[in-house]
Amino acid sequence: MSYLDSSAVPMPSSTPLSEPFWSGLEAGELRLQVCDNCETWRYPPTSPNCSGCLSTAVRWEKASGRGRLWSWTVIHHSYSDAFETPYLVALVELEEGPVMVSTIIGTVPTDLHCDMALELIVVNTHQGESIPMFQAVIGSQSEI
Repeated sequence: MSYLDSSAVPMPSSTPLSEPFWSGLEAGELRLQVCDNCETWRYPPTSPNCSGCLSTAVRWEKASGRGRLWSWTVIHHSYSDAFETPYLVALVELEEGPVMVSTIIGTVPTDLHCDMALELIVVNTHQGESIPMFQAVIGSQSEI
């Protein structure tokens, strides 16, 4: 996608708490925190404590990269020169439970529907950053 070619694309900063997520993307996989106490999958990693049981015993696990489309919107007004319009913002419910804000590529918005099966693709920018995006699972049933 051409909007990833721009050096103006704003990227989140990696922190010690989120570094395993970003290094996982660089390795081509989606890594999420899992609580050792209650086994809750967590995203985004915003706290060292589990949001379910408050435990600090967490580990990073490779997630499946599969999910379903929960909701989406098409942005028609450019808020930044970094993005060409229209572009899609989607809420993807991961198979493990957490919901990610991302985008879906390779599908026109009129073909989208709730519960559409999606799979992760990692897109690399010209700046060397890795971004999680999703694409429709071809030939699959709506539910995963």
